[in-house]
Formats: sequence, C-alpha cells, structure tokens
Amino acid sequence: MYLVKRFISNDLNFSDAMAAIFNFINRVNKRKNHLNQANILECREFMIEIDKVLGIIKPLYQEYCEKLNRLKDNSIEQILEKRVLAKKNSDYCEADKLRKELETTGLQVVDSQFHESYCELKDIWN
Repeated sequence: MYLVKRFISNDLNFSDAMAAIFNFINRVNKRKNHLNQANILECREFMIEIDKVLGIIKPLYQEYCEKLNRLKDNSIEQILEKRVLAKKNSDYCEADKLRKELETTGLQVVDSQFHESYCELKDIWN
C-alpha cells in the first residue's frame, strides 16, 4: 500500500502506481482464502481510496455486479447448497457433478480452508 501512495504522490507516477496496485492485488488474491474480515475490509478501504484518484474500479465493479445479478437465481443457490451437503456426506461424485453444473453457468466454485464453498465469476470480461 505504501508504494502505491508514494508513486501517486510523486507527480502521479502512473505506470509505477499501476504496477504497485497490480502487485498488491496479486498478493491479496493469492492469500484470499486466508484473510480474515479485518484484512478484507482494510484491502477494500485501500482500493476505494486509490480509486478516488484513478476512477477505474467503480465502473469495473458495477460491470461485475451486473453480470453477477444476471446469474443469480434460486437454482444456483440450491445447487451450491446441495453440493455442500454432498461434500459433508462424503458423496464426492455428486459434489463434482454439481460443481460442473455450476461451472456451466459461468461460475467457479471455490472451497476455502474453513470448509465453506462459494461461487465467483470465472471471467467477468466475457
């Protein structure tokens, strides 16, 4: 975070600032399953602060939300709940089948180390 602030305050050294932001996001993504709520909020606040200068995150987030809302319906939630139950009951064949079914909708199933499952968009740019 420090590097981004330093580069931006240095006559808006945009290329170095963007490289530092990319590195920050890359590190966060690699550790996303190990972050606690306080870490997540800190990252979010940092990105909101940076976006006040850059103005690029909000439009991308709005596009992401639009695509996610198109995918949201009760059937996806039900399939995910069935998958969680199948894993809990050690029915891994059924869990894999349900994962594949979810992936056909453009979602990627993520299993965290805390035995929780959630879905995220595979590729928001298509």
